Amino acid sequence: MFAYMIIRRIRKAWEDFDLAVEGGVKQLATVYSMEVKVKGQNARCLKIPRPRKQSRKLLLV
Repeated sequence: MFAYMIIRRIRKAWEDFDLAVEGGVKQLATVYSMEVKVKGQNARCLKIPRPRKQSRKLLLV
C-alpha cells in the first residue's frame, strides 16, 4: 500500500514530463557519486557530478 502511495505521488509530480514513473526512476539511477582520495593522506570526500538536464528537472520537482 505504501509503495502505491509513493508511485501516485511521483506520478502526480512528474505529470508534466512525457515519462512513466519506471522510466524516471531509471533516469535517476544514472546519478552517482565518486569518492575522491588525496594521495598520501587519509583525506577523502564524495563528489557528485552534475546530473544530466532531464535528471535535474526530475529532482527539482
